[in-house]
Amino acid sequence: MYSDDVKAEAIRRLSGGKSFIMEDGDLTKITFPHDPTYRVPFPAQIEAMCEVVQKEEDLKAKYAPSPKPTITQQLENLWNDIHNDCLNKQGSFYKSLFPHLHK
Repeated sequence: MYSDDVKAEAIRRLSGGKSFIMEDGDLTKITFPHDPTYRVPFPAQIEAMCEVVQKEEDLKAKYAPSPKPTITQQLENLWNDIHNDCLNKQGSFYKSLFPHLHK
């Protein structure tokens, strides 16, 4: 249901960042090699945390800025803005780079 990365992040959060080993993505086969006496979180706890982590990942992806334009695209936008006499904040060159330069 959840990716291994999401499961791993959920286990890290629940265990306070301890290193662990999970076999084949199975939530019942988790061991803490450096602290064998550490209590493994219950699968239900891990799944609940997975849901939280997945929602965070989804929101991050939803609101992430569009990918930075390539140099070719930037030059094309710059040329078009110069040609159309709109080399200002309303031009495509400025609008395509603004999210990446003003973080």
